[in-house]
Amino acid sequence: QDELQEERERRKAEGEQLRGGGEGRAKRAEARDAATARREEAEAHFKRALALEPARHRALTNLGTLHLERGELEEALALYQEALKLAPEDPLLHENLAALYKRKGDLDKMVAHMKRATRLKMAPPPSLDPLTGKPRRRFPLPPWAWLLLFALLAYLFLHKP
Repeated sequence: QDELQEERERRKAEGEQLRGGGEGRAKRAEARDAATARREEAEAHFKRALALEPARHRALTNLGTLHLERGELEEALALYQEALKLAPEDPLLHENLAALYKRKGDLDKMVAHMKRATRLKMAPPPSLDPLTGKPRRRFPLPPWAWLLLFALLAYLFLHKP
């Protein structure tokens, strides 16, 4: 009986040594507290960004992700839906919505958002004008070409043979 008790105590001591014992628990608790503090700081930054510019879909998405990590699914869904109104073409937002619907157990919506995110990632990015940063038109014509085209059309319609 005593030998069995000694064996259990020895195994328990070995297990604590492998896991780091009391020091390991203290380090894990300290790391968990630091992560919580960083999340709270991040939440404050996202809320400040939204106060300055309410139409920041990235801040809404990140704030929703913080709520999702804490298990606050309804708050996260509200933030994601608001961000979706601002940026329906953001694949990250659709991936986050898929993760949320997976946690809620709504697999149909999860699959729909994952497919949408995949399609958006696969689409080629629009070519941008290097000067303005805006998407280029498909067949851009310089102003002189438009003027020439208009003059030619006016000549053809107004000229009487």
